[in-house]
Parts: sequence; structure tokens; C-alpha cells
Amino acid sequence: MFRKKVKGNPDLSFNFKDEALWKPDLYERFPVASVTAIAYDRSLSIYVCGLSNGEVHLYGSAPVHHVFVSPDTVPVNHLQIVPTAKRVVGIASNRLVVWSLEGKLTAKALSSVEIPSGTVFLGTSSRHSHAFIPYSDGTIVTFDLSRLSMSPSKVIPPPSLSDDVVMDLAHNIHNLDELLVATYASIYVWHFTSKIYGRTFNLPDQVPLHPVCLSMHPQESVFVAGTLDGRLVFWNISETEPLWVTTISELVGELKEDQVEERSLEPIFKLSWTLSDSGSSLTILGGRGGNQSRLTTLGFSSTSFLTLDQLVPEKTVIHDPSLCEDISDFVVITREKRILTLQKNSTVVIFGSEDRVDNGEASPGPLEEPFIPYQFRSSILAGYVLECSSDIPPQFIQFNDVTSIATGGLAISKDGPDSRLSKLK
Repeated sequence: MFRKKVKGNPDLSFNFKDEALWKPDLYERFPVASVTAIAYDRSLSIYVCGLSNGEVHLYGSAPVHHVFVSPDTVPVNHLQIVPTAKRVVGIASNRLVVWSLEGKLTAKALSSVEIPSGTVFLGTSSRHSHAFIPYSDGTIVTFDLSRLSMSPSKVIPPPSLSDDVVMDLAHNIHNLDELLVATYASIYVWHFTSKIYGRTFNLPDQVPLHPVCLSMHPQESVFVAGTLDGRLVFWNISETEPLWVTTISELVGELKEDQVEERSLEPIFKLSWTLSDSGSSLTILGGRGGNQSRLTTLGFSSTSFLTLDQLVPEKTVIHDPSLCEDISDFVVITREKRILTLQKNSTVVIFGSEDRVDNGEASPGPLEEPFIPYQFRSSILAGYVLECSSDIPPQFIQFNDVTSIATGGLAISKDGPDSRLSKLK
């Protein structure tokens, strides 16, 4: 369950190492369905998106493209990529669905297991081979993605929190035995080996803490929680008292000294802390008020975050408010310095993540660059590869008398990429 190193990741772009990585700004709408979920994994450089017709599209370096299908073509509303187990996992209605990234990719799911109705998210980690499933009573059960079965290991909350809803999960990157659990009213640490809960994280003076989301720094022993009332709370994972309780407005310098936040803030819905060329970037959805932008990126220098001044961002990107009001989810594409945002109308809008914004400049909007749309395309009903060189994207011809369905894309096998898109009769 706990692996110190990620070994043997599937190389879904085996023959395309010298090619430019697929560009997430090369996007076109799917003509047959709308996007319902998105996920990205930095170590594999693959992006997946679920559609309302039950398909899950996987993209690697161009022209790698594969389509998974959920059982009974039920729409997938949540997706995660687990590189350690070489799996893609998702939630389709009340089922946990698992697809394989090993060998020749197939459309059919490896496993489909019933989970409690109302489960909206799964916890995963790049270092674990399990999925963590929160139950309504605060218990978190584990699903073994290698053996494709429920594991006896589970998280049992403290008695005082046994009925609290689990809001989010995060793993301590420095101690794989520890899991951070955010409930409606608290944050606590669970120890898998000893099967007990450890320290809890609270606000000073018994101020209520209602965390919504968590994010761990990718290298340092610091994590941040976003709260229901729009605050950001930074902790060192070894200490129960917070390093800083603040708001986005205070972090970006919009509040003068001793000035109090007057407007009501919306909750912080999601946090993503990733490495960047100059240090790290924290992307935040929510935590603003009025007509302010719902999407903010804070850039931090390379630091250990031992003092308060090290938590002050060196640069800030405040994205165009008019284009951020309907964002329901996002993923950060670190290599391309892009943010893929899933809108409430089931479309994807792409933003730059590291464009410096100074006072007086317009907020950055979505990227509008010319493209050849061979990365994001609809399902291929029937096709055959005519050309697949390092210089020319694959071209397809259609056969009217072919009844088999091609799932599209290149799949890895023991001998390298398999260029057959379908089994033609």
C-alpha cells in the first residue's frame, strides 16, 4: 500500500519523446457529449476528461489518445489518475470504476464496485496504490487498486467527529503513514500503521474551523486549508497551531494595514499547490467577494516557510473575473504553465498560470492561440492509421462497411506503441 518510490510508470508516449508535449490550449468541444470531469497527472504527463456519454478520453503526447468507457455508459462525475498503481479511477453514479494504464489499453473497465450513494470524491496519492473512499459517517474505507478489492485498512474518525462529513483528504509527502482528513469542523491526522488518529489542527481562541479543501506543498512540510468563510489557513504539519490565518485580499496586498475585510467572502472550493520554475504556485478557486475573480494564482519563492514573511507571495495572477464566475473545477498543467478550468456549462476554458499581473493591467483571460485540433477530438467510429511518423500527425480514413468501434489512440505494449486503432472486420 505504501511505496516509497514510483517505479515503472507506463510511458504512454514512448515514441514521441522528442515531440513537443500535447498542448492543453489546443482544445475543441466534443460534438457528441459535454465534459463532466477532468484530471491530470504530472509524472505521466497525461490528461483525462469524462464525458456525459460515459466515455473517458485520455491524452498524452500528441498523437496519443485513448477512450475508456464506463459500465452502461453512465457519465463519470469524478476522475483521478494513480501513477503508482497505473490506474485511472472515477465515480460513475454510485460505482467506483477502475481502468488500467498497463499494457495494451482497452476501453473496458478493470473493475466496477458499488459505493455509497452520494459519494462525490475519492482520495488518491501518487505514492499509494489505494483509493480512499469517504463514507457519510466520517469513516474512510480503502480500495486496493492493484488487487481490485476492498482493503481491511480504514480510517475511523475521533468520537467527537464520527458524524462529521469528510470534506477533503491530503497525504503527508514526508510520511506516507499519515493522512490529513478535513471534516466539516476539524482537521486531523490518521496513522495507518497504528490505526489511530493523531494531532488535530485548530484555530486560536476556539474560533470555529470549517475547512472545505486541503493542499500540501509538493516539497515542504506545510499545508494550507481553504475554509467555508473564505479564509486561507497555513500550518506546518508537525504543529497544531497555524502559521497564518489570512484571506486572498490580504495576501495580494489589497487591504491596507489594520484594515478589516468588509465584504462577505465565498468559500474556497479548491486548492492546488504545484512546483514552478521559480518556486511554487498555489492556485485557488473561490475566497473572493462581490465581482472579484474566483480564480487566483499565488507565486512563492523556493523557501522552507519557516517565517511569516515567507508566506507572502512574490507575484499574483488574478484571472479575468467575467470568465471565472462559472468555474466548477480546474487542474494545473505544470509543464505547459496552463490551467484547465471546467465550466458549469460543461466546457473547458484554458488560462495561463504564470503571467505576471501588476496594478493597472488587465486581468489575463483565456488563451486564444491557433491550433491543429488533433489532440482533443471526438471518438473515431472506424479508422486505420495511414501515417504515424514523428513529423506528421496520424491521418484516418473511414470505412462505411465496418461495424466495429475504434476507441482511438495509441496504446503501449511490451514491444512499444501499438498503432492499431481498432480491430477491423
